[in-house]
Amino acid sequence: LTLSGSSTLTRSDADLSFTESSSRDTLGYFLDAQDADGDGSPDLVIGAIDNSDVGTYAGKAYVVFDPDSLSSQSISTAASVTILANAAGDQMGLPIFFVNDLPDDGDGLPEIGVGAFLSNNAATDDGSFSIFYSSTTGATGSYTLSDADITLVGDSASAGFGVSGDVADVTGDGVDDILVGSYYDDSASFFDGSLLTVTGNASTTGF
Repeated sequence: LTLSGSSTLTRSDADLSFTESSSRDTLGYFLDAQDADGDGSPDLVIGAIDNSDVGTYAGKAYVVFDPDSLSSQSISTAASVTILANAAGDQMGLPIFFVNDLPDDGDGLPEIGVGAFLSNNAATDDGSFSIFYSSTTGATGSYTLSDADITLVGDSASAGFGVSGDVADVTGDGVDDILVGSYYDDSASFFDGSLLTVTGNASTTGF
């Protein structure tokens, strides 16, 4: 597909599409593209926040390596890696995206950040934000949130912790930090929301 001038496109114009066979999985609510295995080709992470493989509206995420080498097909066939929520109602995959390579990993490849803002951890619907390290070998298989390399959880009921997140050096010490939004946190006042930062340690290049 080549775009020129003013173009109006429909689904049928797409060069590549991935679909989900299950109803109301909400595939594609969040997605991102970066080179996660270091081969020079972009890879995809795609969330299906209402997928019910684990339980109703638990959520599921897919990692597709080198989609430019694939044809249109089911996302379940295209994905090399799947990540499942821990329980019904987690709505994992809101959000899901690539984040900067973390110092604990240090392989130069982006990591995968995934939120489950309605998961139950310390309290009901407190939420979580997890990070999976990428690999030059290109992982395969099925994982759950419990397999994450780093997991941060909310500390109050219905906080919505993990509804947003990022990795960046906000302290200016040369080590990236983890940022997580908690949009229903009411630690100061009712549903005022908050942003939490977990600071990287410059002396150990870790957390």
